[in-house]
This record gives sequence, C-alpha cells and structure tokens, in this order.
Amino acid sequence: MPYDGKLLRQAQNLLADERAAEAARRDARRREIYRRLPRVAEIDGELRNTVQEIIAAAFDRGTDPGPAIAVLRERNLGAQSERAALLEAAGVKPDALEEGPFCRRCNDAGFRGGVMCECLKKHYARLQIAALSNLLGLGDQSFDSFDIEYYDERVWP
Repeated sequence: MPYDGKLLRQAQNLLADERAAEAARRDARRREIYRRLPRVAEIDGELRNTVQEIIAAAFDRGTDPGPAIAVLRERNLGAQSERAALLEAAGVKPDALEEGPFCRRCNDAGFRGGVMCECLKKHYARLQIAALSNLLGLGDQSFDSFDIEYYDERVWP
C-alpha cells in the first residue's frame, strides 16, 4: 500500500515529538530521583568514569591491565548493588533511570525491516482519518451536535 508522503512526514514529526516528550519526562524523573537521592547521582557519575579508568589501565605501559580491570569490575558491581538498594529503599523502580528507545520494536526508527512500525502507523492512521474526514465535508455534523430527540422512541416491529 503506498503511503502519502506528506502524511508520512507529519506522522514522523508526531513520533519525534512523542519521543522528545518521553525524553523530557525521563530527564525530569532523573532530576527528581537525584534530588531525593544524591548518592545515586554520585554513583552514576562514578560508573560513567569507569570507562576512562579502564582505558587508562589498558594503556598503562609495562603492566598487565587484568588486575586493575578486575578491581574496577568489583568496585562497579558494588556500586551497582548500592545503587539498586538505594532505589529500592526509596520505592523507585530499578529501571527508572535507564535510557532506552521509546519504541522497543523499531528502536525509534519508525520502520523495522522495511515495514512501518506500529508506533508510526498509529500516528499515520490518525492523520489519514483526519484527512479523509475533511474530504467528506461533514461540516458541523458530529456526535457533539447529535440530538436523540429527533428520533421516535417507539421500537420498530
């Protein structure tokens, strides 16, 4: 089935807006959790810095990076456990701070395997219905203007 390019672009824009709104909600949720649990913010910072420490250990000339990386690994696992315990104690879901795609089926691409994903399809369908409704020229006819009093109360035999 061919898609209308104009409607498809509008649907993609709506999907992008939806993703941006979700990212804003996720950032607000993160700020609130960090405000309530500053230690979680510290742990997240430490975990982000681990990558730099691993690279430094790997490039340390003349030494085997294995022991240093093992120490970093153990420290990270301990920090992750502490983080999980803090979140659980505060009644926060463990994945509340995790980032991921808005749509897990298509990873926010709108298409998967050359086929339009459901996340984009729902926006396209709504836009298509609105465009078709405009073509029908219903004017002021809608359920808002529907008047039941127009119809007889008697049931047909």
